[in-house]
Formats: sequence, C-alpha cells, structure tokens
Amino acid sequence: MILNLKNYILEFFYRRKFIRLNKKIFNKRVSKKSNKIFLVEFNKFHNFHVIYSVFSNYYKKNYNCTVQGFFNYSLLSAPLKFNILNQLKWTIGNFINLKTFAIYRSFGVDKIFKPNVDENILNSAENFYNNNFFKIKKKEDVLKLEVKNILIGDLLYDTYLKSRIIPTINIFSEDFKKFFLDFLKLYFFWYYFFKTNNVCGVVASHGVYSYGLILRIAENKKIPCFVLNTNYLSRFKSKNYGGSIIGDFTNYKNDFKYLKKNIQKKTFYKSKKILNQKFSGKTGVEVNMEYADVSSFSKNKKKNALSKSGKFKVLISTHDFFDAVHIFGKGFFVDFYEWLIFLGKISAKTNYEWYIKNHPIYGGKFKKYQIFTDQIVNNIIKIFPHIKLLPNNTSNKQLIYEGLGAVLTVYGSVAAEFPFFGIPVLNASKLNPHCSYSFSKTPNSRKEYEYHILNLSTLSVPTNAKKEIIEYHSMRHMVEENWLFGSYANMLKKIGGYHNLQTFSFYKYWLNYCDKSVIEESEKKINFFLKSGGVRLHRYY
Repeated sequence: MILNLKNYILEFFYRRKFIRLNKKIFNKRVSKKSNKIFLVEFNKFHNFHVIYSVFSNYYKKNYNCTVQGFFNYSLLSAPLKFNILNQLKWTIGNFINLKTFAIYRSFGVDKIFKPNVDENILNSAENFYNNNFFKIKKKEDVLKLEVKNILIGDLLYDTYLKSRIIPTINIFSEDFKKFFLDFLKLYFFWYYFFKTNNVCGVVASHGVYSYGLILRIAENKKIPCFVLNTNYLSRFKSKNYGGSIIGDFTNYKNDFKYLKKNIQKKTFYKSKKILNQKFSGKTGVEVNMEYADVSSFSKNKKKNALSKSGKFKVLISTHDFFDAVHIFGKGFFVDFYEWLIFLGKISAKTNYEWYIKNHPIYGGKFKKYQIFTDQIVNNIIKIFPHIKLLPNNTSNKQLIYEGLGAVLTVYGSVAAEFPFFGIPVLNASKLNPHCSYSFSKTPNSRKEYEYHILNLSTLSVPTNAKKEIIEYHSMRHMVEENWLFGSYANMLKKIGGYHNLQTFSFYKYWLNYCDKSVIEESEKKINFFLKSGGVRLHRYY
C-alpha cells in the first residue's frame, strides 16, 4: 500500500514536470491556417509520449499542420463502444485535460478522439458482412480477407487471438462473428475518416493487430505512415510486413553487399562480438536482448535433458500463441496452435525422439502471456504424450552438448542460433527474418515442409553458416538505436531496465537529459530519415 502510494505521488510529480517541459520547448503554433492533420496515437505509455512529442512537433513545424491524437486500442484492449462509465471518464478527462490528455495537449495536440460508429459506418459494415461472411468456410479464408483491396484478415485474426487470449479461432462461434462485424466497423470508421479529412501523416506504436488498420488504410491512400519506438524510426510498409521493425529482411543478403567495405567490417566485427557474448549466456541491451532477463544459453545444467538413446532427436521451439502470429505474413499454418497439432500428428510417422521447449520466463509484461503458452503446450502434449516437454530454463548449450539433431520453428530466433553450432533448423514459413540466407532451411511450400520433417536426418548446415549468421545479425540490428538519446543502452541502465520504459522513471530520465541540443539533433535525424525514403533510420545514416 505504501509503495503504491509512493509510486502514485512520483508519477504525479514527474508527469507535471514533463508537461511543463513540453509547454516550454514545444510552443510553436501553425504559422497559417491549415486544414492538414498529422495523426498521432493516443496511449498511456511514457516512452511514446516523449517520442511523439518530438516527432509530431517536427511535422508541425515543417509541414504546417495541426496534430490530433487518436485512440488506437479498440478491439484489442478496449471495446469498440465504451460503456457508460468509461465514456463518462473519457469525456470528462478530454474536456478538462486530465492525466494523459494533459500530456498530449502539452506538446501541441489540438484534438483527441476515438472511433465512433455512426449509421453510415454501421450500414457499410453490415452490408460487407452480409455479402462476405458466408464465404468463410475455414480459418485460411479469414487470412485472405480484403476490404476495398486492402488486406485486413491477418490483422483481424491476430487481434482476435490476442484480445481473447486463445491459441486459435473458431469461425463458427457467435463471439467470432460479432468480433468480425466490429472489426469491419472499425475499418469503415477509418475509411470514411480519410475520405473526409486532409491527413498528411500517421504515427502509431505498432503495425500489427488492430493498431495496423489505420496504417494500412492511410498507406493505401499514399499518406506517409510511421511506426516509432524508443530505439528506432521506421516507415510503415504493409507489403513489407515485419519490416516496420527489422527492415526489408527479404533483401538482407544483397543489401549487405552494398554497404561500404569499412562498414561491412565494422558491423561484422561488432556482431561477432555480440553473438559470442550472447552464446556465453549474457542478456540485456549489449547483446540486443534488452527485453530478456534470462538467457536461453545460460550455464544452468541439469542431468539428462535428452535421453542417451541413439535415436535422432528433434526439438520443437515454441512461440507465444498470441504474439502477432502473422507479423511476417502468412506461413504454412494459420497459427502456432495448428502448427503444433500438425507436428504432433506427423511425429507419429517418424522414429525420432521428440522434445518441446517454451521460452524462458522473461518477466515483466511478457510473463502473463508466457504462462498461458505453457498451459496450452501442456494440453497439447497430453494429446501427443510421446513428445517430451523440457523445462523452460533448459539451456540450449546443454541440448547442443547432448546431441540434438534438429530444431523446428515457424520463424523464431533459434534459426539464427543453433546452426552456429552445426545443428540444422527448419522454418515453417517462407516469410521469415532469415529467408535470404541459407544457414536455416526455408521450404517453398507446406508440401516441401512435410517432406523435410520426414527426412530431418538428411538436413545439414552450410559450411559458411557462421559467417552468414554474423552477417544476418549485422543487418538485423542495423537500425539506429540512438536517434533520440546519446546512448540507448545508457538510458536503459539509468531508468532501471527495459521494463521501466513505461513508468515515471522514463520521464525522470528525459527531464534530466532533454535540452535544446537534444531536440535539434533528433530533428536532424528525423529530417534525414524522411528524405531518405528508407524503411528504417540506418545506424550509419
């Protein structure tokens, strides 16, 4: 109780100081009357408040536009239509500038709104639903859903899984039918919004789930869209899927060749050093794992993780079932649950020893969903008891030492880890971050994938796998992490780690760090990024 009260007081104190700082440094008005609008996502996340304040004011100053905040959490963490109490809180908070409303207004946001379904939107949604829902006969059909030539099926699918905390969908359930219609309402709200407003740019926190709906519609209308974070600036490109975060991974190999030779050497050397640290059990921002408190390559060792039989040993490396399943596009399976069910069935046709392992428990905001993942996997192995579940904290080092034969993933990071030690990895998606390299096996079809499952012992790792993996990591982490801070790593250290990005500790850091030169330097980087036309702000911009 005392700790909660202390945190509440500190939150209030640093929020007020942050608001005063914003009013001091972001006091520029639109120079002349303009009907252009720059849209910025309205949320409660402390680090995004700083990011949006800098980026939106750059836009306001250079494009002579007003800034409006939009609520972007409908259907994911909030219903499309608020109940009476929540609507009252929203209306009062918006009117008298309470808490987050006051923060956004302090850096120049003129209006803050949330999606509202009127009769026109409702009619459009119901007409589309009545004319198209009956065509959905299986889960795969949901992923193909387009409205006015804009693909939204993957966003709908992933939002449903995340909001319901379930591993797969039932297209015949009444709940899914209602959700489907609500998603259409949200689509048509944004469709008509862009028809009736002059929007010159949109920035959001993510390009997945229902977050990405506004971005896809805006992009379709050739409006610049951005997905920003504390450690990257990126341009949203729906056809590039996960490229909003990691760049155009389909061209990593070719793009590396076009880097200057000195940059190739520099990034290669740095990535090699980072990988060696990662494989020695280190975690944290120094090894590009700021979100992880526990390493998959820890020194922790327990006896006999794998049996001592001479059978070929296969590890299934799971994914969190609700974590943006289609971030990289459509795989060979509609979701992670169906992938595991398939592996359970086909495993009975093999003479391998089968093992399955979930992520180590990272803690923080990830813990909640990892617990559900563990429960679902436990239920699956009850159906397929010949698959042995390994403890979450089993070290990959131990599995390598004990003679693991192959690893299966959809598109996980293990594909760029185990081959470093000579163990082949088979991906279950043609679109994966590693697809431009050969250090892991990426089939072209589900049929080919099935063939490789039945012949895993014939898979091998290329002789140049280590070199390719180091090069891949060079490209994967080419993003400019320090666009807003002199050192992203130092900032995380001072606020007490990654999990404090969305607490008053971040405000406290920013208040001590921010000055005129910091804003000017960040604006230079934003300017270069926008003019470059690139997907991400490059580390060597």
